[in-house]
Amino acid sequence: MDLETEVVLAASIRPANEADVDTMVDSVMEAQTNLSEAGIEVQIEEAVADKGYHATDTLELADSLGIRTYIPEPKRKGSETRNWQTCRKRNAGQYSTIGVAPTRRGANDCNASGVNG
Repeated sequence: MDLETEVVLAASIRPANEADVDTMVDSVMEAQTNLSEAGIEVQIEEAVADKGYHATDTLELADSLGIRTYIPEPKRKGSETRNWQTCRKRNAGQYSTIGVAPTRRGANDCNASGVNG
């Protein structure tokens, strides 16, 4: 949805086994395609979502595609917070195609506990 005009740019029904975090970038790409097909030459540069869409893979994929995200980070157990610079360095160069990043829950500190050292 365009936040200024409140026009719905894309609406799709996804299977229940597809998590929000795994479909956000695809939804943005679908919205971009719809704009292009309508002859509206504008590039989507920002995406806003609720904390259900917050995941390292999603944020990094959006960033690699030049999409700035505004997604609140969910509260984590304890007082630890993520070190986003460490996550970026660990996953540098990982995404080379447009699409949903493979889910690697538990594969590294950036995904598993939300804590980096």
